[in-house]
Amino acid sequence: MSSVERRSAQVPDEAAFNRDVEKYRLGLYGSVGKLTRNLHDTENIVQETFLRYAQYYNEVQSPPQAWLHKVARNLVFSANRARQARPPETLVGEQFVF
Repeated sequence: MSSVERRSAQVPDEAAFNRDVEKYRLGLYGSVGKLTRNLHDTENIVQETFLRYAQYYNEVQSPPQAWLHKVARNLVFSANRARQARPPETLVGEQFVF
């Protein structure tokens, strides 16, 4: 069983989970997109947010929208910290040097 299957297996009411995904997905994309200004990062963060929602579905106490936005915001901040910790990429000739 893959990690995604293992995480989603913890969701007791798959129909309710899928409704939440459809209900909050676009708003989450908009919020994360404003913070990242990068489509690839936005897609990754939104996907990771919903994977964590599946993992912690039974433990979410606050309204799902608030929980999802909090998790997504924290993932954006973590990604920004990781990006700042990496050395900058430079172009030498036609090759990137890391």
